[in-house]
Amino acid sequence: FFVYIARLCYVCFSSSVIVITRMRRVAILLVAFVAQLASSFLVHSRSNALTTKTSSPYLTQYSERSLVISMAVPKKRQSKMKTRQRKAKWFSKADAQAARALALGRSVLKGSATSFVYVDKKEEFDDDDDDDDADADEIEEKEEEEEEADDNASSTA
Repeated sequence: FFVYIARLCYVCFSSSVIVITRMRRVAILLVAFVAQLASSFLVHSRSNALTTKTSSPYLTQYSERSLVISMAVPKKRQSKMKTRQRKAKWFSKADAQAARALALGRSVLKGSATSFVYVDKKEEFDDDDDDDDADADEIEEKEEEEEEADDNASSTA
């Protein structure tokens, strides 16, 4: 492509006057277009990873596609450290969860009554009902004793 432009420039300066003006115009326009095309992909010192530069009137139709990845921006040290900390915390939580699961499995295999997942709920309700029945029995006994005390007091009077 650049060889073609060089040949056009050579023809412009060596041909007749009419051809020179037309070819010169075409060559100048092509050189200007190529220069602006090349400058649109330059990386600026203030840019991050993406650059957009559409100063050329010829490239305005391609402005949506001129977003080009020019370099990989390294992560900051703090974000790397945070990622490592999150990863370490995730692994430690997984280790703790695995240890709890193993402990629960061992207690279930032993048939331990302290296994909080596999305790029968019927037994819990029976215990509560028994306690309620015992409380009701105690209340009835107290009422009977009070009635007997009242009967004894009324009979003596």
